[in-house]
Amino acid sequence: MSSLPVYARPSHQVVTPRIILRSARSCDAKPFVIMINDPLDSPYGREKGPDQTTDQQLDFIERCLTTTAQGKNAWMTILLKKEYDTGSPTAAFEVGDGIVIGTTGFNSFKTEPSLSDASKSAITGDIGAVIDHRYRRKGYAIEVLSALVEYGFNELGCEQISLNTDETNLPWRALMKSMKLDKVEVLKRTRHPQAKGESRKMIDEAIYRLDRTIWDDSKKMLMACGKWYL
Repeated sequence: MSSLPVYARPSHQVVTPRIILRSARSCDAKPFVIMINDPLDSPYGREKGPDQTTDQQLDFIERCLTTTAQGKNAWMTILLKKEYDTGSPTAAFEVGDGIVIGTTGFNSFKTEPSLSDASKSAITGDIGAVIDHRYRRKGYAIEVLSALVEYGFNELGCEQISLNTDETNLPWRALMKSMKLDKVEVLKRTRHPQAKGESRKMIDEAIYRLDRTIWDDSKKMLMACGKWYL
């Protein structure tokens, strides 16, 4: 019987100066519903489905416990530490250990060709993040993604990190530029298996792939321009 990979864990937690990233809990369901149903928090390039309910989110969180333990993914809640909260836009975002301001984590762990040698394979952690619109433009997204990349490389055994978004998602692409990752951006027309509406419709994606060398270069530039928050 083969052993589970290092990223197969019952739960995950990463703490930064202002942020707590942890596996979702039942108390997060209500804030999740508010954000998911808010058009200003809807992903770019996706057709909005019917409004989600708290029960649906509770079921999703429960299922995540299983997939996280299996190492299929590692979705997390983004919490702002209470001492950094200057007045929550909505009291419903407050839970016991912080203020829920978004979601993040690893959508998957997969084996892909190595960026440094295509004849070899590398474990790639695919990450993403959504910050509620009420908490944007405060540097939280850079802090979250920096922490997640560091966690993937240093704790979970990832050899590469990938980040994808729709080409029309200009705020995300601007975020990648501010993190000095626009140099690895690749625009590609592809089929997205989770796109709603027309089955397997074609979408235009902005794709980012990085290994430790690429990340170390970006990290140095973030430090130099005062955007390294860890």
